[in-house]
Amino acid sequence: MEYTISRIFKAITFILVFAAIGWILYTLSSIITIIIISVLIAYILDPVASYFESRNFTRTQSTVFIFIILR
Repeated sequence: MEYTISRIFKAITFILVFAAIGWILYTLSSIITIIIISVLIAYILDPVASYFESRNFTRTQSTVFIFIILR
């Protein structure tokens, strides 16, 4: 198998990009964790807010009520 400059350059570029993405994810892991947990909480509590909306509360009132209960 013949190694050309183009092929070696592509391999090095791929490794560097992969390492950079890994470093960024590692650096931002705590922020990514918080975002994932926040999305899961919002997903779980959306039916509760929808229930209160069906009881003639606004979405804001439903959200405030849920925050008060969970506090």
